[in-house]
Amino acid sequence: MTANAYDDIRRDVLSRIERDRLDPADGDGIRRLVARTVESYQTRAHLGGGRALHDPGDMAGRILRSITEFGPLSELFTRTDVEEIFLEGSRATYIDHSGRLQGLPVPTTEQENRQVVDRLLAATQRHLDAKSPIVQARVLDGKARLTAAIPPIADHLSATIRRHTLRKESIQSMVERGSLTAAAAGFLWACMQTTTSVVVSGPPGSGKTSILSAMVGAIPSNHCVRCCEEIRELYVPLTHGAYYEARPPAMDGSGEVTLRDLVKFVLTNFDFPYPSVQAARPGPTSSLSPCPRCLVVGWVLGSRAERVRWRRWARWN
Repeated sequence: MTANAYDDIRRDVLSRIERDRLDPADGDGIRRLVARTVESYQTRAHLGGGRALHDPGDMAGRILRSITEFGPLSELFTRTDVEEIFLEGSRATYIDHSGRLQGLPVPTTEQENRQVVDRLLAATQRHLDAKSPIVQARVLDGKARLTAAIPPIADHLSATIRRHTLRKESIQSMVERGSLTAAAAGFLWACMQTTTSVVVSGPPGSGKTSILSAMVGAIPSNHCVRCCEEIRELYVPLTHGAYYEARPPAMDGSGEVTLRDLVKFVLTNFDFPYPSVQAARPGPTSSLSPCPRCLVVGWVLGSRAERVRWRRWARWN
């Protein structure tokens, strides 16, 4: 199965889809078209028009996945042992459960990898183009976070797809796995019973979201919790409270809701029955009103961390 044969057949199929105005969502129709195109290629090859395919069925399946699913990444998205996938131009690699960097057994093209990114973004309100060459989005039904950049910001397509571990995290489970000492766990649990401010920081992949999820799970159920995130990653069930997610601007630049907007919205619009915990309401009047028992602000960095003001009752990631 040569890369040239794959590219030629795939290009021919895409051309016919456009020419005949076929619906890419019509799985049966696309499957028949792919089968006919592969058969036509084999016929020409046997007549001396090229090198015949060793496994026509495998080629047809690969092209079908490329057009109707996520191409060679389709299998990776279904595996539970793959937590991070990297796309760099035409290369695709991933980190498996052992922590080793692995390459795909089949080649990919930059165009195909870009199609995967665009298809992931199609289910979100975010886009990747010349006006917005950097994007972050929650994809795969919230099970992963996509970060991508294209020229001129990057030399080529550069994307990372990080899968969220869907286990239910708790402070106790982190102790049992050896991620926390008993002393550290006791300290964090005690912090969650009070109005103590906590900052969780660290490099990518260090477990910030995991430990924050465990800490949020330790907050007493009678406490009101408001979680503001730029990209939703926390999924701890809340007895009393809600989650809020920022929204990027539309194509015309309107409708943007920033992380700072969310924090301001929570502080200025929700009054909670905790009169002993108060803070100045932002705004020209600076009037006083009860503040949230617990405000969680997820994943901030750089200037965004500076713009979202630190407050003594907030818990940060």
